[in-house]
Amino acid sequence: MKHILLEQCSEFDKNINTLSKIKLDCMLNKKFGVCLPQNCESCVTHQKYTHCYQQLPICDQLRVDSLASDKYAVMSYTISRNKRKDNGFKIFIFVILLLFIFAILKLSAEPYYKNDKQIVNVLSLTHSQVTDINEDGMINCIDYAVTFKKIWDKFYNPKHCEIIRNRNNTKDFHHLFNVVFTEGGAFYVEPQAFYFNYKMEDYWGDKYNYTYNIYGETQKWLNQ
Repeated sequence: MKHILLEQCSEFDKNINTLSKIKLDCMLNKKFGVCLPQNCESCVTHQKYTHCYQQLPICDQLRVDSLASDKYAVMSYTISRNKRKDNGFKIFIFVILLLFIFAILKLSAEPYYKNDKQIVNVLSLTHSQVTDINEDGMINCIDYAVTFKKIWDKFYNPKHCEIIRNRNNTKDFHHLFNVVFTEGGAFYVEPQAFYFNYKMEDYWGDKYNYTYNIYGETQKWLNQ
């Protein structure tokens, strides 16, 4: 007899737990917009729940309500916290993407510094106007560097541009180019290059070593 009573009690508790779970699911679905209140009338599960719930004594109905409410408080907090974390992570990723896109656009518009257009303009004119200035039968770095300097002086402050020589015997490198002084620092410009790679280190790579730069020869080369 005791065994039968225990089984009956256990089965009854299972029913209480099942009803509380159904009520919990319903409460959560309503809170997070999965179900609308007006959908309850057409919900088969809700109809079965209501039928069983109404057959219970009031004290057992209170048990169902209490179990569902306790679990609801915990699960509602957990789900809300996870959603906040998920939304926070999405916002973080979105901000990072915006910053990345902004950086790319900025680099595309201004590769090196805010007055980059000055160098680009002079480079363009240099390529269209360069000639064999020293009449040695070749158009090489001397002609480009001198042409760049002369064009720069026509449009911008002559003090902001010089002709530089670099002699690096270890790399078999002897070259003439230009330096442009800006508010962002000194930019060593390869006048034979185009706007997207005009810095000496971009154009020549490790073949160029700035420690071998030779200054103070601008006027000498202009007099060629």
